[in-house]
Amino acid sequence: MTHLSRPNQTSRVCNAASRRLRVVLLLLVMPAAAGAEPASPASDGWRNIRSWRPSLSVSLEAQQQRAEAEIESTLGTDIVSPNNPTPIALSADDHNDYFVPIVPIELSLESPPIDLPGFDLGPRVFFSAGYEFVPITERDFLVAGKFVPLPPNPTAASEGLGGEVRIDLQHQWSLSAGAVIPIEIEGIPIEIRPGVVYMGQWLRADATAIGVQVGTDALFTLSSEDSKAVHYLGPQLSIETEAGRSGPWLYTVFARGSVLFSRIGGSQSLRGKDIDAGETMRFNYEPDSALFRVGAGLRATWDPDR
Repeated sequence: MTHLSRPNQTSRVCNAASRRLRVVLLLLVMPAAAGAEPASPASDGWRNIRSWRPSLSVSLEAQQQRAEAEIESTLGTDIVSPNNPTPIALSADDHNDYFVPIVPIELSLESPPIDLPGFDLGPRVFFSAGYEFVPITERDFLVAGKFVPLPPNPTAASEGLGGEVRIDLQHQWSLSAGAVIPIEIEGIPIEIRPGVVYMGQWLRADATAIGVQVGTDALFTLSSEDSKAVHYLGPQLSIETEAGRSGPWLYTVFARGSVLFSRIGGSQSLRGKDIDAGETMRFNYEPDSALFRVGAGLRATWDPDR
């Protein structure tokens, strides 16, 4: 068997992978698959595997979601005007985007082809489970007052007053299942993978309010936190093609996207409250009902029989 480490073989594999990746990207922007023909089993041996196929994949994806946060307190964190230093109680809310890069690592298992009339090579089914690393986990989601000084209180003027809600996406995981549909475009074998994916997030929200007791010079700091799992479910579509082979390992590249919805498993809100000497602070953080993901990656499939 020829090894991929040889220069001429490496060049051929890189050229083939580049050509196949262009086809995958073309499929993302053009619905060419509608006119594609089912692949022939003689067209490419890598899709003729008739046994169960375990695989490991890693990808880089962009995740976009929106959420709403609010914080309220009886503490004064601002003044009416420079000429009227009467404290104003804290009350703020915001509704904005929460963007994070993620690195999913998944284990998958694919069934043998299912014989169907009209298909030389029938579809397979797949099951996947993964853990998704989030390189940037914490962010200030809502900052009210930016902790600006509040005259004429000397302590408040030196420390600054305000409120904030901080989000920490600590863990993320997924389970998915679907079909593997082989087609052929311009002589290149492609796999279309429609499926359903469940994704879970473990979120932590921290809120802090620093202000003065209205009518006094007393400075207070109130804080609270909440953690919970947030659940999503929705459709996913992946397009995949071969990139090369090394011994029993088959390598494929893929691009995929998904739209997930969070209105499952009850309330998704994170909330908290703090009370001290009659002063109160409360906060609420709630993800929107939809989350969007898109990315690309590499899959290594164990195929010792080839």
